[in-house]
Amino acid sequence: MPSRTVRTTGAAALAILTCLAMTTGARADSTPAAAPTAHTVIFQNNCTQPIWIAANGNFDISPPVKPISSWELAPTCNATNPCPAGSKCLGGACTCTHPNQSDPLCRGGLCQSDKICQTSVEAQIPLTFSGRFWGRTGCSSSATNCVTGDCGAADCHGTGANNATLWEQTLSGTNAKFPGTPDNYDVSLVSGFNVSLDVQAEIPTDTPGWKAKAQYFNGQSHVPQSVIVAPAGSYSWFFNDVGPSSSATSGATMPRFSTALRGTANDPNQAGAGIVWSTTTSVCQTGTCTSDLRITCPPLLRIDEPSQKCTANSQSDPKCAGGPCDSNGTCIIACSVPANYCAEAGASPTICTTFNKSFYDCLNETSPEKDPFGNPINLESANSGNAVCFNDSDCEPGTTCLMTPTFTAASKVTWPKGAGLCIPGNGVVTQNGGCTSSSMDGHPCPAENYIYPFPAYTCATLTNAGPGGARASTCIPPIVASSTGAAAFGVLVWNADNFTPEPTKKCTADSDCGAGHYCLETTVRRAKSGNTILAQAVNECAGQGDDCVCNEVKDCSSSADCTASTKCLNKKGAPCSSGEECICQTAGIYAGVCGPTNLNWTAAISKFQSGGSNYLDIFKNACPSAYSFQFDDQASDWSCYGTADQVVNYTVTFCGIGGKGS
Repeated sequence: MPSRTVRTTGAAALAILTCLAMTTGARADSTPAAAPTAHTVIFQNNCTQPIWIAANGNFDISPPVKPISSWELAPTCNATNPCPAGSKCLGGACTCTHPNQSDPLCRGGLCQSDKICQTSVEAQIPLTFSGRFWGRTGCSSSATNCVTGDCGAADCHGTGANNATLWEQTLSGTNAKFPGTPDNYDVSLVSGFNVSLDVQAEIPTDTPGWKAKAQYFNGQSHVPQSVIVAPAGSYSWFFNDVGPSSSATSGATMPRFSTALRGTANDPNQAGAGIVWSTTTSVCQTGTCTSDLRITCPPLLRIDEPSQKCTANSQSDPKCAGGPCDSNGTCIIACSVPANYCAEAGASPTICTTFNKSFYDCLNETSPEKDPFGNPINLESANSGNAVCFNDSDCEPGTTCLMTPTFTAASKVTWPKGAGLCIPGNGVVTQNGGCTSSSMDGHPCPAENYIYPFPAYTCATLTNAGPGGARASTCIPPIVASSTGAAAFGVLVWNADNFTPEPTKKCTADSDCGAGHYCLETTVRRAKSGNTILAQAVNECAGQGDDCVCNEVKDCSSSADCTASTKCLNKKGAPCSSGEECICQTAGIYAGVCGPTNLNWTAAISKFQSGGSNYLDIFKNACPSAYSFQFDDQASDWSCYGTADQVVNYTVTFCGIGGKGS
């Protein structure tokens, strides 16, 4: 995920059950299956144009991830997109004449041994993998030059993804090898949009964790066993979430749980107490962006292909592979990201102030502090395991957006107007950042990856999150209420591993320390995993009352000179080469989010209008369950658990038709 932070999937009480193994937990045969060594991913092309697959991620693995045959998928065929002369359309694919090689009848794609153009391909993804996949369009025959999603090579595992819809994922293995660790995945618009994308998880089919003749309690977050606790699967069922009984005992036979959101199923119960299971939350959702964002794309963000002439202002033109045609009679092939708006000729100078651009780009471009090479410093993204929302569409199915959250006094939260928190009906906030009780209120979220590079996130307990005043704890991003000056961006936070402190040199500002030195607080917040320090966060000195010392930036010639999470990089952020000026670094950030808890971000996006909608709405409305630009919410991020001996597999469809998450 950019890399996206792997988000915790929730309160310990949430149950996860498979929806496929409804009636039995026994295997069909007694022979143990071999442990899986990879996730199987099927890529299929439902577009009327060729798609070249591209990927990047942790490709230090060997061999690298690649499809089993070809990176190119031939287009689908139908009545409105017929095959070339000399070919027939069979089951959505054209016939061809040159088996096992590239064929013009396949628009350059592979002609399979059965003389059918290849429109789908399989890839094996390592058990643990974090990366992105996307489709490239308008490619040359060698795919070394593509109009969208280009990475400069046919065999693409690196940079690129410009103006392209992404499938992002952090994959895990079996629950036996990686207990309690799910796959996390989404469809993302952070790099723009070129074709619609649909990602369907294939969930494991082995035993769910249902128990016969077990006592269950009604759905209150403070009562034990309010939900079934199971090791694997796709759905969470709550017992009697709105029912009258306080407890009941399950029958001897497993109920056929509903796979429909908010569906119900009666438990065969000997005592007749009437357990009713309600499907209130779902994971293993379909990640999808099936609308055509090119149609609603703001004019200055449209990417046209001048060589593709079409009927002006057509929303679906065969000459544009079924896509829209611009007013100038050329095909719109992609929609760029809103951060590029201000770089375009004709952009409004009243919108593109340096202040607003900072929030469009998620960079602090107004305050004097820069990184050691003089570059603007990042603002935090809003994707750090919190449940912030604008409305119900920002929440995962089964949850709603509580627009007036109230908190305990110890939480020290003044909630901004216009933002809410996603909560299920039983008062449990599913993404809690490791905050599990009110004893943590006001303290930093305990989950490791919320300390750096996501500092200033704190625990808070809701007081109005469920029936009977049931409480729920969650992880809250920093709330920035200032509308002017450096304070509008939050506190500057560095990675302490970038610096060597000089304990005898006290300071109140960088100017006390000299060139190449920084005035930083002496208190360092450490993120640990066992005895290993993963990262160390330290604040820029804020004033006279702080305990601060001068720190020298660590110079280096290779990453062997650096510590912990830092690497030896040059001024462009690339690995250091011989003779270059390089330092040990990870980016500094401002602890003010690009999200609705920062009133300045909210004000900035409201100024970017097209057709009466701001840029967040334009992207979000086109693809409700995709990660909308600079606002990463629960409705866009899915998780799916493997079992003790099975992993989750996936089908990725370009120009897909949608599914459960759509």
